[in-house]
Amino acid sequence: MVPSYLFLQTSPALVGSRVQKRLEKPTLKQTGFLYAIILLIILSFQVLAISLFWVIYSSLSILLTERDYKGLFYPRALKHLLIGLYLMQVCLVALFLLVRDSQGNARCIG
Repeated sequence: MVPSYLFLQTSPALVGSRVQKRLEKPTLKQTGFLYAIILLIILSFQVLAISLFWVIYSSLSILLTERDYKGLFYPRALKHLLIGLYLMQVCLVALFLLVRDSQGNARCIG
């Protein structure tokens, strides 16, 4: 019994059809476009989360007292985590922009 994926991929009746074209691997442009869309969604949620954390942190006066130091390490750790995430995004973008092909052209730009 032949799996349906292999049958659709090798069927002579479907050569050049829409089904055959959908089974092909995505190109670098398609992958980059999908990454850009997902990145915008993720960044919008990150901005929302950071703004909510900032509002909560700035409005709570219990974190700013001199006697209570137990809750002050969480905001610092959260800031370090978010800075690390942003640094990772910058490094990833730089990595995509630095990749060159054999002619010296950028691979991620068209």
